[in-house]
Amino acid sequence: MKPFFILLFLFPGYLLAQGYTFVGDSYQLGGDCYAATANSAWQNGAIWYNDPIDLNDAFHLQFTANFGGDPEGADGMVFVMQQVGNAALGTDGEGMGFSGFSPSFGVEFDTFQNFNLADLEADHMAVLRQGNVNHNSPNNIFGPIPIQASGNTVKDGENHIVDIYWDPQSNLFEVWFDCVQRIGIYTDLLGETFQANPEVFWGFTAATGGFFNQHTICLDPNILGIPTSYEACVGEPVQFEATEASLGSYTWEPAEYFDDPTSTNPIGTFTETTSISVSYTDLCGNEQVFPSVVNVYEPEVSLGDDFALCANETAEIEPTGTFETLEWQDGSEGDTFTVSEPGEYTVTAISGPCEAESSIEITGLDAPEFDWESEVEICEGETYAVDLSDESYNLLWSNGSTDPIQEFDETGIYTLTATNGECTEDFTLDLTVNDLPVFDLGDDIFLCADNPT
Repeated sequence: MKPFFILLFLFPGYLLAQGYTFVGDSYQLGGDCYAATANSAWQNGAIWYNDPIDLNDAFHLQFTANFGGDPEGADGMVFVMQQVGNAALGTDGEGMGFSGFSPSFGVEFDTFQNFNLADLEADHMAVLRQGNVNHNSPNNIFGPIPIQASGNTVKDGENHIVDIYWDPQSNLFEVWFDCVQRIGIYTDLLGETFQANPEVFWGFTAATGGFFNQHTICLDPNILGIPTSYEACVGEPVQFEATEASLGSYTWEPAEYFDDPTSTNPIGTFTETTSISVSYTDLCGNEQVFPSVVNVYEPEVSLGDDFALCANETAEIEPTGTFETLEWQDGSEGDTFTVSEPGEYTVTAISGPCEAESSIEITGLDAPEFDWESEVEICEGETYAVDLSDESYNLLWSNGSTDPIQEFDETGIYTLTATNGECTEDFTLDLTVNDLPVFDLGDDIFLCADNPT
């Protein structure tokens, strides 16, 4: 069997992780190719992309599918969008793995006639909702019609190209088979099918019954095409990758930014935010052009000059520069950082994926200090004296005096501001003057020499 591929072009805004969930009887064939069912009876499988897409955004899905080579085989395959999750699996046989779960929206490629479902004799396609494959149901939105306009079978062992388009602006949904449009309808996917919830899982289901074929697809590693935006640092290389499911050559523009502008995975280097595009020929021979933008970041930050900090003082560091967020050496974030101790302080400025760093050294200065009693009690009539004549500080008392010697004899709180030329420290004296005891020994008395009492 020849290899075949699937392309999904999303515009705008899809930058999603790759990965698939295999449910039921689906399995990997090797490389990027998978079987939704084996070539045996009563198989039922699904392959889901791990991450949902947003139906508010347009998409163009192009893939090739192989429905097996037995003209009498069954049952078919369905391209599905659903909100049940990436473990969903419907019924086998005529249900094609799609029947039985909702909300869901599917394009069936049915290769077996079930009279009870109003199927066509020819291999046929239809647009269905809510896991219902009965063409007489109101959930049959369009069809059935022959998959090929000629009515020929698709169970020919060949790989057939399918394109599916969705435009949320016009609600136009289209399906093309082997580069010929087969379905074009206007349908309110968000309102009628998914109740205004735009996120849907997408993938493929397939099943067999008493008759069978192998149903296979291949999912390109870069199934979502190029992102609508990239992030880069000034002058640092960026790896680009586009889908390899192309019949034509690649052209990345502007070419001067890429090491090989005709490669599927060139390396680009940018010094400023730049609009780019990649163009190539799709499986139907149509030229596809997909724009993107490389957002280039160059954070800059400065903490300024080193400075000294007096003991018991704090300072607020405020960086300058160009950045989105700041992270300090202790892991905290914020536009400023309060310091109270000497040391080296570092900040990392972050813009996009890029970082810049700046450091500042803060040295400590000694503040004025001397032996000081902050709370003193004296008695009435006493004086409390403070003698700082041996100190080399500039002094200012709360009474306005600068004399190093002060005497206090009244209750009160007195303050002293001492400065050593670089640092200032305030000292407080809480002085309490206690009243003297008051007592009376009574009147004078006279004592006789022979009677001391």
